[in-house]
Amino acid sequence: MNIEKFPSRIKILRETKDLTLKAFGETLGVSTSVVANLEYGRVKPSEMVINLISLKHGVSRKWLTGDSDDMFGSEEKEIQAALDDLMSGSEHENTRALITALVKMSPEQLNAIDAYIDRLLEVLGR
Repeated sequence: MNIEKFPSRIKILRETKDLTLKAFGETLGVSTSVVANLEYGRVKPSEMVINLISLKHGVSRKWLTGDSDDMFGSEEKEIQAALDDLMSGSEHENTRALITALVKMSPEQLNAIDAYIDRLLEVLGR
């Protein structure tokens, strides 16, 4: 992962979507200062933040991390289409509620869940 490109890529994405720092942050549930810190490279994005940006904005995760020059990769488009189908369908209400809750969580909350899942997998021997 070429994380050095992330700050410029997140700024390109934000400007492509014609969003202010504040508006972009609102789409992710984070403050303006968090977005500014990411854009200026003052903080390294977590995997969860990268994934959240990718899902919320339909942009390639590989592009965000500098591993691809294709801003809207085909894998991400397929995932987004599947997610759109799931979220608009009448079945799987619990799954939709879970995804909605995850998307609304802060990066800190997502990190806590990720750490919990890691511990759970260790206990299960996976």
